[in-house]
Amino acid sequence: MPRRSQNRTTQERRARLPTFAPTKGTSSTHADAQQGSLLLQIVSDGTSKLPALSIPIKFAQALISGYSIFCPRASTPERIIHSFQATFATIELILASIAVLQEETCDEELVSNLCLWLLIITNLYRGILLVSSAANEVNKRKHNQDRDDSDEPENDDEDEAAAEEIAPGATISSMV
Repeated sequence: MPRRSQNRTTQERRARLPTFAPTKGTSSTHADAQQGSLLLQIVSDGTSKLPALSIPIKFAQALISGYSIFCPRASTPERIIHSFQATFATIELILASIAVLQEETCDEELVSNLCLWLLIITNLYRGILLVSSAANEVNKRKHNQDRDDSDEPENDDEDEAAAEEIAPGATISSMV
């Protein structure tokens, strides 16, 4: 299959794919905030049994997302995503603070309603973070592929003509 046909087929497939974010690509603010929040979430998951240890992590996540809402480089969809993330991180922060003040330890047996709500909000935050990070990666790859495709020449006839100029019996060592 010629290279030109492959490019058209790829472009047709991309046209059918849903877009999750602006076609210009994600802003560096959004990408950095997502990476920071993911890293903090991994650390938070290791300390999930002790709400006192998750308080500074949730505070940092709320600050990161809160800053990203007001950053001038962020697009409207990115601001909406960070609004949700900041809201859920703040709710987690409040619930973890209440759990510490009430001396709750959220074990595997979710006896108290507070620990149950903390688990629900934590899982909702994880879901939002997962979906938005996946969409960020998909958009980043799509943006990079579009940029790479625009660098390639549209007409491959020149390459074919250059290949025909080489003598049929020529070897690589004779051409060098």
